[in-house]
Order: sequence, then structure tokens, then C-alpha cells
Amino acid sequence: MVADIVPANRRLDAYGLMRIGANLGWALGPMIGGLLALFSFSLLFLLGGIATGVVASFLMVMLNESCVVGKSQERFRIREMMNITHDRQFAAFCIISLFLFIMFGQMSSTFAVYSENQVHISTAEVGYLYAINGLLVVLFQFSIARFISHYRMCTVIAAGSLLYAVGYGLVGLASDFLFLALCTFIVTMGEMTVSPSSMNLVANMSPENERGRYIGFYGLFSSYGYAAGPFVGGVMMDLLIGSPVLLWVSIGMFGIVAMAGYLLLGQRMSDNLNRSKTD
Repeated sequence: MVADIVPANRRLDAYGLMRIGANLGWALGPMIGGLLALFSFSLLFLLGGIATGVVASFLMVMLNESCVVGKSQERFRIREMMNITHDRQFAAFCIISLFLFIMFGQMSSTFAVYSENQVHISTAEVGYLYAINGLLVVLFQFSIARFISHYRMCTVIAAGSLLYAVGYGLVGLASDFLFLALCTFIVTMGEMTVSPSSMNLVANMSPENERGRYIGFYGLFSSYGYAAGPFVGGVMMDLLIGSPVLLWVSIGMFGIVAMAGYLLLGQRMSDNLNRSKTD
């Protein structure tokens, strides 16, 4: 919908603004949930369900369909999604992104478990790390989106992948909350660099009448990565728990592989697609 209703030269700003709203919820959610859980876990999930229902009702009543191109009565078929793979450049982008999404999935799984069990911070302090992540996005995402809009998108995403790799790679050296907070800061900088620019690049690469399919296909890869992330991180933790530096450097290598892939892809991509401020 963002790609439909926002001019191409403002999409990066729009994706950044959308992430600010999402991360404001990400920052406030654990704090509100923690307070509610003090009274009742049942109340927590009941109110969460009611809130989600209110949002769903608002979306149904207040938002109009954004797609005005190619409207027809043809029924969509799942197998048509695979036609997208004929776009080799886009397929390569999705496969490269899978490595990055696997690393995305570490924040709410391996990182949290390691922080509690090995660095020995409290559960509340893990919540504070998540709050730091969300608040940083709220405070700085829009400015960073403006800054990166002047550069080629593949280069920007590669830089963000490197920040992810460095942030997670340093976790193996952490001995207290403050060091983990530094790691969270670096990872969040990578997140603020990668997330809006990757969505903007997907919108640029997709034909206007197939934008939903392209973004949906990219979403499938993000879901696979998020799902595989905890499994991959858990297996690596079991195997390398005695060598924390090697464990987290190995996890960071997913970001290095993604960075190399994005740089190679960017060399083969036209400037018209690779720039954020396309006309």
C-alpha cells in the first residue's frame, strides 16, 4: 500500500515513518505487557486480542483499496507466484536476503537466551534491550532514511548487513548489560539502514501491476528467514556454547555473506532501480 500511494521519490521516507510507528509499539509493548502480567497473564492476552480486533475493524472501515492498476475479476492462483522467479535479479535479491533474515531472527531468540543464561542479566534487562532497540528506531529512523536516500540501495543494504555482523559478532565479548546495550545499538543501526531501503528496492524492482506479488514473495523469504533464525541460532549455541566468541562470529558471518551478495548484485543492477529517488 505504501508503494501504491506514495510517490517513488518519497517511498524511503514513508517506509522509515512506518517503521517508527511499528517500533514505538515494539518499545512500549514489553513495558505494558510486563505491567499487565503482574496482575494476570490472562488479562494480558485478553486485552491484546481486543486491541488487535479494534485495529482490524479500523482498517476495514477507514482504509480504501490502494491498488488502482490492473483491476480485474481474475482469480489469483498460488502457482502464479512462481512466475516471479523468472526475474532472476529479483530472485537473487530474495535468496541473498535470506541470509540476512536468518540473522534478524537472533534478536528475539538466541540473543535473549544467551544474554540471560551466559551473560547473566535479568529478564527485565533483556526487556530494556528491546526497549532500547525500539526507541532508537523511533528517534533516529527518519533521519537515517533521509541520509541513506542519497546512495545506491544495494550499497546501503550491504552497509547495514555489515553493521548487523559487527553488532552480533561482538556479543561473544559481552560481560554485562552495558556491553550488550552497545551491541544492541550497532544491530539497531543496521536494522534502520536495511529495513526501509530493502522495501524501497523491492518496490523499485516490481512492475506496477505485480507489486503485491513481488512484495509478497519477498515477504515469504523474510518469514522463512525469521523462522529458520531461532533454529539455526539454537543449533549453533548447542555446538559452540563453550566458545562464545566463535559462536557469535559465526552468526555474524551470515551478515558478511549477505553484504557480499548485495554488493555483487548492485554492480549488475541499473541505476534506475538501485536509486531511492527514482522518478
